[in-house]
Amino acid sequence: SVDLRPSVVAPLAAWRSHALLREDPLDRRQRAVIACAVAERLGDAATVQELHIAPLSPLDEALVAAADEVTLAPWRLGAETVARLRAAGLQDDASIFDALATASACATFSRIQVALSALSR
Repeated sequence: SVDLRPSVVAPLAAWRSHALLREDPLDRRQRAVIACAVAERLGDAATVQELHIAPLSPLDEALVAAADEVTLAPWRLGAETVARLRAAGLQDDASIFDALATASACATFSRIQVALSALSR
């Protein structure tokens, strides 16, 4: 567990809080949708259980699709990704950047969680 590595606990917790608990430009629910989607793709059962949130709107679905690209196929990110997010309701560049940065951060958090879980087995 990350708790066994005291030098990383506080910085990782602060980064995770910043990524998931802010309200602007994305709200917390949108961030949770992204985090849950990423965790599901990477086998991070602890985060999925913690957040347990499903996409409910076309914007949520677009956030999940973008999270999939960031997590599983980052080489596909491009103008089409941005166009889908804009069409779903994210109009400004800051919101689009926030969605993609949140997915990237969540991929890191989930990969750390999965790796630490594997070490404890």
